[in-house]
Amino acid sequence: MSEVRKHQGQAPDVVKELKAGEWLQNARARKQYQKSPWNRVVQVLGLPIWLSSAYGLGALAVLLRNRLHPSHVGPALAHTSGAAEAIIIFAPLLAGIFIGMVVANFLVYQIPPARRAFDKEGEELPSISYAVSQRSLLKVGVPVVAAAIMLLFIAAVIG
Repeated sequence: MSEVRKHQGQAPDVVKELKAGEWLQNARARKQYQKSPWNRVVQVLGLPIWLSSAYGLGALAVLLRNRLHPSHVGPALAHTSGAAEAIIIFAPLLAGIFIGMVVANFLVYQIPPARRAFDKEGEELPSISYAVSQRSLLKVGVPVVAAAIMLLFIAAVIG
């Protein structure tokens, strides 16, 4: 792992790490510093938020599709093209990951003992601090969620 990033609290450059073949090694190194049981709470809380947000985005696309194509009444994806079905199912699942993790990180960080644990881990390795993690998730997640919403709109139009 880059010594500069390790000590200055910079987010990892995932693309460069993947190209260099170092991502898995660096991810394992970062994970060694995250020993708090609160990290498990983030993961456990993130799962239902991920699935709920994915369901919500998919339901929004189906609602929009039904508004644009009133003749497509019945079950949620009845009379929907295969491409539109695939988009309505998979785009929310991908976008929901980022929504779930950002919200779970935020909620768990509001618990004072968790905040202290996360801050301590961030002191040991600044590149895994709460602020850097949230910033990294948002940096990647906002474009992914925006693209998923655009794809869902296209799927609704395709019907």
